[in-house]
Amino acid sequence: MARSFKNLRDGFTLVELLVVIGIITVVGVSLSTVLTAGLKQQFFLNGHNESVEDARKAMRKMVAEIRETQDSDNGAYAVANGDAYELIFYSDIDTDIGVERVRYISDNSGLKKGVVEPSGANPVVYNLGSETITLLSPHVVNSEDGIPLFKYYTKDYPTVATPLATPVNIDQVSLINFVIRVKSESGGGSITSTLSSFVQPRNLKKNL
Repeated sequence: MARSFKNLRDGFTLVELLVVIGIITVVGVSLSTVLTAGLKQQFFLNGHNESVEDARKAMRKMVAEIRETQDSDNGAYAVANGDAYELIFYSDIDTDIGVERVRYISDNSGLKKGVVEPSGANPVVYNLGSETITLLSPHVVNSEDGIPLFKYYTKDYPTVATPLATPVNIDQVSLINFVIRVKSESGGGSITSTLSSFVQPRNLKKNL
């Protein structure tokens, strides 16, 4: 009995202590790996949500500007060009005395906006070399993924739901649909979100 009692008082042996330390280390590393992966995923999702919000802000701006299209200061028609990945139109986007030439385009670098201010008088000119280009979102991948940024419809939509072939005959356009595809990528994969909106340029309603 005395020997048995003595063994109980001796506590852990070195081997047992090493086993316990090993178990604690494995559990700690596993928890750290799980927490790190979870944080990376959360940061990834937060970054994607920010990219979607940037695209949503750009979409609201696009809706407002396209809705207010009007003939240019030199008499050019309100919509200059309508293609699958590019829309050029005229609109007073900064409420000054001039009507700007506005270009929205999706290419491999993302969603961009180009603006040309009118200059001169009698006649007013739009110098394309002075175009100011702004990158609205590098995460818009319409061009990369083959998703048209713009679709165009006649006054008969939705009865005729087939979009016009691009580049469009601008005289037929009464309604514009744009779809913005946002993609975020990480080493673990990718996530995409799609935003869509319709806008009817007010000064094209004569086609209705």
